[in-house]
Amino acid sequence: MGFQLGTIDTSILIIYGIILIGMGIYFFRKSKTSEQFMVAGRGIPAWAAGLAVMSAYTSSISYIAVPGKAFDSNWHPLIFALTALPVAWFVTKYVIPHYRKKNIISVYRYLEEKIGVWARIYASLSFVLFMVGRTAVILYLSSLLLTSFIDVDIRWLIVVIGIVTIVYTLMGGMEAVIWTDVMQSVIMVGGIIFCGYMLTTEVFSKPDFLIQKAFDANKFSLGETSFSLSSRTMWVMIIYGVTENVRNLIADQNYT
Repeated sequence: MGFQLGTIDTSILIIYGIILIGMGIYFFRKSKTSEQFMVAGRGIPAWAAGLAVMSAYTSSISYIAVPGKAFDSNWHPLIFALTALPVAWFVTKYVIPHYRKKNIISVYRYLEEKIGVWARIYASLSFVLFMVGRTAVILYLSSLLLTSFIDVDIRWLIVVIGIVTIVYTLMGGMEAVIWTDVMQSVIMVGGIIFCGYMLTTEVFSKPDFLIQKAFDANKFSLGETSFSLSSRTMWVMIIYGVTENVRNLIADQNYT
C-alpha cells in the first residue's frame, strides 16, 4: 500500500459520514406523515430532484469502473450516457406526467392495476434481487478504492458504508435520500473537475500533451461501426443504452 490518508483526510471522511446520519435524524424529526417519508410530501424542487436522480444514476460503477474501462480501451462506454438524453426527454415529457396523474408511489402498483397482483409481486421481487447484486458490486468497488488509502480490512469498510447508508435512509426517508444525493452530486462533479484539472496541469504538464497522447492511442473512438451483433460495436451499445435507460427511467424504483 503506497499512499495513506492523513489525519485531515480521514477526519473529512468521518465528518462526511456524521453529516449523512445527521441529515437522516433531521428529516426523521421533520417527517410527520407516511407521505412525507415516502415521497417527501411531493414538495421537492425540480432542480433538487434532477440532481438526486443524477446522483443515484451515478454509482461507483460509473464513477470508477467505467472510466477505468474507457482508459483501458476507448470512449465506447460513453454511448450509454449519450442514449440517456433522448430517453430522459421522452420519460419527462410523457411517462412522468402519466405517473403523477395516477398519483402512484410505486411503479409496481401501476403494474398491479394494469395486469394483476402477480405482476406486481414478480416485478418487485425481481427488482429486489437485482438490487441485492447491484448494491454488492457498488459497495465492493467503493470499499476497494478506499483500501488503497486506508489500512482497514475491506469487509469492515463494506459494513460501515452499508450501515451509514441504511441508517440515514431509514430514518430520513425520501427527503433525506434526495438532499444527501444533492450534496453527493455536488461533491462528485467537483471531484471530476478537480481530477481533470490536476491530471492535465500537474501530472501531464499541459492539456495538449494529454489530448495528443489520447488521440494517438485512439482513446476518443466510440467503437466499431460495423453491423456485427457478435461484438461490442457502436450499434450494439446504442441498442443496449436505449433499452437499459428505458428500463431505468420507467420501471426502476431507484429513479421513478
